[in-house]
Parts: sequence; structure tokens; C-alpha cells
Amino acid sequence: MLKLSDRFFRALCLCAGDKDVKTRLADAWVNYLDDLTSAHLPDAAQHEFTRIHVAMHGVDAMPEEHPARAAVRKMSAAQAADCTRGIAAIFRELVIAESASGQTADLPSAIETAEISFNIEHDKQLN
Repeated sequence: MLKLSDRFFRALCLCAGDKDVKTRLADAWVNYLDDLTSAHLPDAAQHEFTRIHVAMHGVDAMPEEHPARAAVRKMSAAQAADCTRGIAAIFRELVIAESASGQTADLPSAIETAEISFNIEHDKQLN
């Protein structure tokens, strides 16, 4: 089973991929984050996670459609980029919490961090 920080890191890697921001967000949420609740997270990340969770489950899905995919389909690119930035903020809080508790956090390499930051900022500028 993956640590929470690893799940959020993998979600961010998907968010930094080459598809459009909405597809990347839906893939990241469905593959790594959908089964979580705010209770799984440190206090500092719970509010942001709840905000994103509500956004990802805020619309009725069509038959056989995942609720998060339906929600993202209805979002603007700017809203999807905002959720992605929220996922990055939660990842940061998880790494801080793991470091404070003495756990070894598997931090991403500088190249991966730069790529994630670039794609999030690039999507922000497009909107």
C-alpha cells in the first residue's frame, strides 16, 4: 500500500502529463485519490482536500461514468487547474508532516518538481 505522500506525488505526476488539464486531473483523482477522505490527512490539509473532494463530486454522473470524470467534464480549465494546485498544496503538507514525524519522505527530484510546477503554471496562464 502506498503512503499518502506517494499517492499525491503520483497524482501530481499525472497532472503534469501531456493531456489537457481536465483529463489529467480526472485521471489523477480516479487513479490515486478518490477513495480518500479528509480524515486520512493531517489537519493542515483537510480543508483543501474537502474543497477539492466537493468539487470532484459536485455533479450527477451519467450512467457508468465516474462521478469525478463527470465533475471535471463540467469544470472550466481554470477550475481544474485550481484543483491541481490544491493537490500540490496537499502534497506539500504531507511531506512536511512526514518530515516532522521522522518518516522518510521520498521527495521528487528537482526535474520532476520543475516539470510539475511548469505545467501547473502553464495551465494557469492559459486561463
